[in-house]
Amino acid sequence: MNTDRSSSLTSSDPSRSLSIKIVILGNSSVGKTCLLSRFCDNIFLEGGMPTIAIDLRKKLIVQNEFSANVEFWDTAGQERYHSLAKNFLRGADGVIFAFDLTDEQSFESLPIWVEVASECTEGKIPSLVLGNKCDQGNKEVTLVRANDFAEKIGSVFWEVSARDRTNVEEAIVSLIRRIAEVEIAKGAGSKKNKLKGKDERETGKCC
Repeated sequence: MNTDRSSSLTSSDPSRSLSIKIVILGNSSVGKTCLLSRFCDNIFLEGGMPTIAIDLRKKLIVQNEFSANVEFWDTAGQERYHSLAKNFLRGADGVIFAFDLTDEQSFESLPIWVEVASECTEGKIPSLVLGNKCDQGNKEVTLVRANDFAEKIGSVFWEVSARDRTNVEEAIVSLIRRIAEVEIAKGAGSKKNKLKGKDERETGKCC
């Protein structure tokens, strides 16, 4: 496992602090590590080595409504590591399904990764479908097909490029914001239930 890395986006001082865990899934060589390196460190790893087992990266995201310490779990794409990916999916708040726009097979494998995720996450969690390498001209997957797939699994599709940064930050921040909305709503609901229980107890007291 590589050394954790941290950085931040600049914005207003938020009133809510969250801890978020996101797992990125997809075939080997689609650019999962490159996407996270671009997002977390704003660097592009030219000719990087495939991830072995798992890699962890961290980034502090600061928005007007919240701040979030986000952990990105980068999983190996080889089939022999599927069971390991399942272990790290437990407790995930969101998932990214990545494929290579120039490799149709990587797109055709996405249903397998969706199944892996659905087996290990509790209920429906926010997700993102990223088609990497949009800067290249030899695309094998059309925008219509990718959008249809994302809509089918209740997700959102973005074309991105780790090489030239196209849409990388916008796409991943959009996922983090959706996760934050869910987590903040959970917190508000929990607080409301606690207040309701307190009111009921006080109403039932004898005078």
